[in-house]
Amino acid sequence: AILSSENDYTMGLYNVTFPANVIRQFIIIPLCDDNVLEGDEEFNIALVSNSLPNNVTSGDLNQATVRIMDNDPIQINFAQLTHRVNESNRTINLIVSLSNPSTIDITVEVSNIDTSTTEGIDYVFEPRNITFPAGRTDSEFNVTIMDDDLFEADETFSHIILLRIQYSLPINIGSGIATITIVDNDPVSVSFEKSFDSIDEESGAVEIVLIFSNPSSVDITVEVHSEDINATEGEDYISDQSSITFSAGRTLASLTVSIINNNIFEALESFKLILDPHNLVLSERPNQTVITISDDNDIILNRPFTSVTLLEGMNITLSCL
Repeated sequence: AILSSENDYTMGLYNVTFPANVIRQFIIIPLCDDNVLEGDEEFNIALVSNSLPNNVTSGDLNQATVRIMDNDPIQINFAQLTHRVNESNRTINLIVSLSNPSTIDITVEVSNIDTSTTEGIDYVFEPRNITFPAGRTDSEFNVTIMDDDLFEADETFSHIILLRIQYSLPINIGSGIATITIVDNDPVSVSFEKSFDSIDEESGAVEIVLIFSNPSSVDITVEVHSEDINATEGEDYISDQSSITFSAGRTLASLTVSIINNNIFEALESFKLILDPHNLVLSERPNQTVITISDDNDIILNRPFTSVTLLEGMNITLSCL
């Protein structure tokens, strides 16, 4: 390795004195303890022959090699392990960092893992290499988030750091998985197709259509209840379907209400269908619809006579059957 006397040790000229009867002496060379991954490093120390006293010569071991053992292993980590990003943000930035700088370039691979997402549909990313030039401790990359109009639950995927190159230096993966949660930005609303509808009593049933504002990635069920106006549940109509399910990807659904056909002459009768609140789905106007039932029973006035002759002072009663 290449040493720098300024960064790795303190270079100098050292005088060594041997007192009488002493045959061994020591010199102390200060070393610089940095936080840079640099591998083992060496430098030489030698006797300066022209500085020796008279009658003293240097032996065969007139120089020594000093090896500095590095104590700065590197960990590679994601700077942030969890992220939440709104679908409308379109991109998210991730940072990979080294615990300390290195004297060599370090290259790692970043790959992706789907949990509840699908690459290419929910986000776009291709595995790639990231290189930390010597001395640099961070690098970053972007992931593209796909903004659709589909109602979805929160979705997650992860990125993982892979060390494909075998380095002779102590380089390890630390916190090497970052999880990204995509927060949906497509709230859905449901409404009746019509605010009012009418049906003849003899039709037997009425179909009511509900509209979803945009498709969903999962089935969504909403609740509907009826409320009498001047019609009577069980006598004029039967609302036995209270749950309506929008299948994934569909924006229309319908429910059927049975109309009871009796032989009673009646005025127009009405009832309501009302959307119940839902924890995921907004209810927009019209959030209720009024159904009016038209009676199909006519009254026939029967007269079993064609003419009547009355004498003065007589009374007559006419009956309508």
